[in-house]
Amino acid sequence: MMARMAELHEAGKLNADQEKWFKYPRPEIEFYDVQADPHELNNLADDPKYKKKIKELSDEFDRWISTYNKMWKYTEPELIEMFRPGGVQPVVTRPEVKIENGTATLTCSTEGASIAYQINGRGLNEHHWFLYTGPFSVNPGDKISAIGVRAGYKDSSIQAEADELLAEWVETLLTYQVSHKNASLNGGLLCPACARVHGRCGDAVLPLMYIAEKTCNEKYVTAAKNLMHWMGNVHQPDGSWMNDVNVSDWNGTTVFAAIALYEALHHHGHLLDDST
Repeated sequence: MMARMAELHEAGKLNADQEKWFKYPRPEIEFYDVQADPHELNNLADDPKYKKKIKELSDEFDRWISTYNKMWKYTEPELIEMFRPGGVQPVVTRPEVKIENGTATLTCSTEGASIAYQINGRGLNEHHWFLYTGPFSVNPGDKISAIGVRAGYKDSSIQAEADELLAEWVETLLTYQVSHKNASLNGGLLCPACARVHGRCGDAVLPLMYIAEKTCNEKYVTAAKNLMHWMGNVHQPDGSWMNDVNVSDWNGTTVFAAIALYEALHHHGHLLDDST
């Protein structure tokens, strides 16, 4: 219905009452007699007869807000800065696991965090995690894995920490990617040790595509594609890749580049368009 209303609005075919759906900005105060005016078309906010009632309701609203929702006047950017100072998402502290006399106790120092855990890599199954509600019994040799979680925070899992570290590594990697009109250089990753581009840099296609999937940032897909275009400079007729252009035909790193390329396409190939 609203899609049709929007079409009629754009075409200028709505009457004055219907156009009120699209009025912007809205009045600061709106007050309607919903019994006499169930469609809320006649705003009575400026009617002196209702001035006392409007103030009564406004004061009650302010009292409720100041008690239960003190942050409602903040803008979204202000709230983001409050919860993520400097744009950095907070991370839940990794839970501590303490086992004494066959009983496991889990604690997390992050206020408001919940703890999920597995015993020997399983909850009800390998994909399920138990919610920690109190100490529980364990058998000798049991391995407890615990993750701290809180809405708006990054999980405390080792995987989350690994992803963050990898993202930093990939960002640094991009500073070494060559952008040059010469195809023999463009897209390659410059070795900081010897200022050359080596064929083994093709391994980086996998972390680039992995981070592209994690962040939904197209720049990492572009970097991966440019890297593989550069790999054409070291591609050999037998399908291998040599490591150094005009230095040696050694192709011992081919297996690593081939595995990385396969894993990138297998797990993240859906990020590529048909032409790629």
